Amino acid sequence: MKKFRISIFGLLVMMFGVVALLSSCEKEEAAPVVPQYRIDDAPVPGPDPHAPNYFSIPREGEYTPMGSRKLTIKGAAATFQGGVIKAKISHRQGNVFFLDITKQDGSKFRNPVVVGVKSGSVYGEVHWTKEASAGESVVFTYFHARFARGYEHFYPIVMDAKTGECYYAEPILVYTDPLYANVCGEGEVFGTANGVEVRCTGENASADFCLRYIEKVYQEKIQNASKPKDWYADTNNFKHFSRYPNGGDVAPRVGDILVFSSYDRLFSEEGDGHVAIVMEVTDTSIRVAQQNFSVNVESSYWYPIGGEFQRSGNRIIDPEPGNVMRGCIVTPEPKHSIIGWMRYQKN
Repeated sequence: MKKFRISIFGLLVMMFGVVALLSSCEKEEAAPVVPQYRIDDAPVPGPDPHAPNYFSIPREGEYTPMGSRKLTIKGAAATFQGGVIKAKISHRQGNVFFLDITKQDGSKFRNPVVVGVKSGSVYGEVHWTKEASAGESVVFTYFHARFARGYEHFYPIVMDAKTGECYYAEPILVYTDPLYANVCGEGEVFGTANGVEVRCTGENASADFCLRYIEKVYQEKIQNASKPKDWYADTNNFKHFSRYPNGGDVAPRVGDILVFSSYDRLFSEEGDGHVAIVMEVTDTSIRVAQQNFSVNVESSYWYPIGGEFQRSGNRIIDPEPGNVMRGCIVTPEPKHSIIGWMRYQKN
């Protein structure tokens, strides 16, 4: 009887081992999940003769900055890895920009790849995609700029057609000069930031713009948003955002939401705060897109598109309050302090 029990136990152990081995083999042989993109084999359309004159950072012939592998961006369909590819504008025809994309380390793409460009963010619209063979060291794509005034980011992307791994290069910033129209009527449009209108409007305008930006660029609609100054602490409505304090360990990036507290010097009371979208980052400054301010401001901080704030390392320096037009009256500008920035990170 004892030998019989031992035999049964041994048989069960062997069966468990076989099942585990088969399960392991199935996992190893399982095909990777490869995101699907429509391949566009149509000829490259010609430039629009009515398009404005565009400028870019980096300029034609210059590569995008080297990215970091630590900077991953999680989307609904894929996770995009930074620090692998870089891109440059090889040439352009009016509003059509042609790109060369290579690996940062100079190596070749081992597998066939799908190449494209996304606008606004890696969550944005895919402009054009094409296939490239394995063994290529340089792959090609292009994009159109189609906005009248303002800023737009274009993210070169590469997807490994065999493994499904996705990579992004640091964005190419395309802009106009001037950045915005000299308008001041209620509801008129200054220009656009990644396809989102920056409007001349009044109260709660900064929140209105940023909420529309989140919905279009990050494809998420925020319900019941709190006052702008409270966004940084609001992890309930803004649950897909990481937070980084001003002067902390993490530098701002394009697409971050800059959050301000405010104090109304005219009425000596706490204000609702302010929010803006970071559109450009250099070693010494950042530039933003924002609402709630007209063209009639004394300082460059509050330009609706291209408002500029100085930075020292990872600290963005608080703006010095000046004066601002309220109707036809010049009044003291509220004092603003930068709390930090929020970065969209879809889990």
